[in-house]
Amino acid sequence: MPSPAPDAPDQDPSPDGTTKMSLWRRKWMISLLSVSALLVAALAAALIWASSSYPANAERLEKVQSDAHLAYEDLGDAIRIKPSDDPTGQGLIFFPGAKVEPQAYASLLAEAADHGVTVIIVKPPLNIALLQLGNLDSFMALAPEVDTWAVGGHSMGGVKACQFADDPQVSSLLLFASYCASSEVSDHPGLDVLALYGDRDEVINRQEVQNFELQFSENASSATLNGVTHAQFGDYGLQPGDGTALVSISEAHQLISGRFLPFLLDR
Repeated sequence: MPSPAPDAPDQDPSPDGTTKMSLWRRKWMISLLSVSALLVAALAAALIWASSSYPANAERLEKVQSDAHLAYEDLGDAIRIKPSDDPTGQGLIFFPGAKVEPQAYASLLAEAADHGVTVIIVKPPLNIALLQLGNLDSFMALAPEVDTWAVGGHSMGGVKACQFADDPQVSSLLLFASYCASSEVSDHPGLDVLALYGDRDEVINRQEVQNFELQFSENASSATLNGVTHAQFGDYGLQPGDGTALVSISEAHQLISGRFLPFLLDR
């Protein structure tokens, strides 16, 4: 009679190598999903933040659009404001401040168009100038009659404008409540630069402005305008964290245009 088979050994309750690997994979997947969820939430928050833009003053924008002396056109990627008569052959490509509708600069920059300068206001993705890719060629192509170009911007838009300081077709840089974040100006001492600030601006980093002005050559200058805030370099109402204006928006724009028009027209 055959002897009974030996009893099977008791199963080891501790996880073997395969089980340990499964647990590791499960933890890794949970971590990956958690990180992905955080990235999605951060992206959604960024999109919500960017989509809440500062709108242009509708009444003053309508005045520009209906001005018989100007040709206002929304071309999709940019707004073009041309003089109806006597263009000077000069042009300005302008980048808006962060989250500001490009139309909010029409009422101020129309002053340049009224004096013969063709103005191109860039419409960057999500109204964030730093997201605008590529060079200036496509914007310059919107005004082939221009032979002297300036590039400019407000706040973050000015930082973006500085990145085109080395464009051989750009002869001037115009900054509203802004500064170059690196050495663009000192690297191009022949570039004409005008930087304008408001003494009631509580948004801009004053230390960064001082550092920027250390780059100035004899072709660069700045001016601080009394009573003017950060937001008054556009036309979009109040901005959180900004100072209290001591002048009206119309007075502020007179002060600003009184500085930048001679700069553009004397090129």
